[in-house]
Amino acid sequence: MPQVLKITLNVIIMAIPIAFLILAASRLRHLFRGEEDPGKRAILAKRAGLAVMGAFASFVGAFAIGEPLADPGGWLGVGMVASWLVPLVLIGLVVRFKPSVAQVLLAILTAAAVAFSLWAMFDQRIRDLEDRNGPFTMVVLLVVAIAVAALGYYRPKPAAIMLLVCALVPALFATISPLDAGPGAVLYAIVGLPMVVTAVLYLASQRISSRGAGSRFSGGGNLGRPTSA
Repeated sequence: MPQVLKITLNVIIMAIPIAFLILAASRLRHLFRGEEDPGKRAILAKRAGLAVMGAFASFVGAFAIGEPLADPGGWLGVGMVASWLVPLVLIGLVVRFKPSVAQVLLAILTAAAVAFSLWAMFDQRIRDLEDRNGPFTMVVLLVVAIAVAALGYYRPKPAAIMLLVCALVPALFATISPLDAGPGAVLYAIVGLPMVVTAVLYLASQRISSRGAGSRFSGGGNLGRPTSA
């Protein structure tokens, strides 16, 4: 690959997550300083959470795509990328057009991904497979978490709970795993941090939206009733 093309790709890889972080910072600035309408503040919080996870996903995704295409490369590398990218795109379509269905689907996938990651922490055979083929248990967990983050734009509270499960449960169990204690636990904590931040922003969005709806209800109690002269 020409050196200029390599440099260009590296710049793009770094620019995309930075752009997402700038977007998140912008949404947070408007959330805490400029906007007073509860409905708009709730949307800003959701967009900030989505941007945080978008930055993380684009950064991780760049390496998850680039590494297999470089080694082993060829059609095998393409197949490795497609094995997680195609399901992610399909789940994303379900999230976009059928959020209620996606919520149930992702709840099942979250439970399965977390259970699989816990199993891998205590089974040397899976760890040996990962040593030969890469950290596929982490990839599965991240793919599910990214899809859950997308769901958060439509169902913030359920998505926040799922993200917290994806982030906290593996990190806690990694501290007692004979295979993951130490560096492995730190890695799970680092990977889980963007999920926790996104989950907190989604919960804040839900709370702002609920309080705004309560205020409108209490303030509009006379709507539709005749007022006295």
